[in-house]
Amino acid sequence: MKLAFVCGARGVGKTAILKELERVHGTELDLRIIHSSQAMIELSTNMYKKPLMQLNKNELFTVQSEIVKSIQSLPNRLVLFDTHHIKIDPEDRKITLLTPKAHGNNIDFHIVVEAEPQVILARRVADPEQSIKRSYNLEIIGLEIDAERKAAFQIAKETNSRVYIIKNETIDSSVEEITSILRRELKDR
Repeated sequence: MKLAFVCGARGVGKTAILKELERVHGTELDLRIIHSSQAMIELSTNMYKKPLMQLNKNELFTVQSEIVKSIQSLPNRLVLFDTHHIKIDPEDRKITLLTPKAHGNNIDFHIVVEAEPQVILARRVADPEQSIKRSYNLEIIGLEIDAERKAAFQIAKETNSRVYIIKNETIDSSVEEITSILRRELKDR
């Protein structure tokens, strides 16, 4: 099995792209998508009997480790983990690495999804259901895009995994580009 972390700034379109990818190519590629926030919410409630947002850093890393362990037992040829490597506090601009480097030993490659800050801002404004603390400041969004890319390269360097960067201009073009990456990765197996 090959495991990839698909990351990018919040609102870049990762989840929409991955849902379409799974719908169009899931069976053909023997693909499984894991949405980290959903999996983490369920596991944090089961393990610690408290909501995800109340976990301390060590508890959060433990939840992430358990998810990665469970992924490794999946029978699929490809597993894509929809996640974020960082979070940025819009107030003080502090960047926190969310993906423990230890997970990198299990990651075959990263796909960093990017878009222009203005595009991400428009998506954030248009999605009122996303109530987590987000920045609506273009400069902060730019920092988030850059920090996600840097974190992916940092983890990849330390763990000898690969990084692919894609520009999300349309869902269809992004699905096509990711499909090409996945086929190449399966061929290089």
